[in-house]
Amino acid sequence: MEAVTVRDLRTAFPRIEKILASGESVEIRKHNKLVGVLTPPPDRRKITMPDFEARMRRIFPDMKDRGIVASLIADRDEP
Repeated sequence: MEAVTVRDLRTAFPRIEKILASGESVEIRKHNKLVGVLTPPPDRRKITMPDFEARMRRIFPDMKDRGIVASLIADRDEP
């Protein structure tokens, strides 16, 4: 992890941006004391969407015979 100063953030941000683009984190220091850490964003290709239907089946196991949305609508319309 590379360390940069607060002044570097203002004056040499393109260099810091290249470090972040390479996937490395950057420590920000002021008067040689750590004030923060910049990290690159997570790789979007690794993020997966949660399986909402599987979660609904776990919460409402009696809805297996019909669709989740149809079951919710039917339950809502019952008096």
